[in-house]
Amino acid sequence: MAFMTPDIYKGKYAIIDRADGGTDFIPAGYVEDVAKDGDIIDYAEGYLGRLSASGYMDRTDWAPIDDATDDDDALRRFCDGEDICPHCYEQCWDDETSECEGRTV
Repeated sequence: MAFMTPDIYKGKYAIIDRADGGTDFIPAGYVEDVAKDGDIIDYAEGYLGRLSASGYMDRTDWAPIDDATDDDDALRRFCDGEDICPHCYEQCWDDETSECEGRTV
């Protein structure tokens, strides 16, 4: 199992266009914690994904998962974008010794 695993969020999320450039995506309940004066905030409904290390503070930024139809599809699309297997969260298709059910080598 990988150190960093997918964290998928479904629901209302904020799109924050930063006054100093860049765009952040975060679950709607955390806007007050991260928005600053001058930021433009819009909202959308759907899926976000990030990689997270359980029990640690290591994590990637949230990213939207476009066109996901359900939870399983969101996980698969996110893993495809991160180039990891949705079964073991590793690059098992490059590992000939892997016993992962998703291995395609």
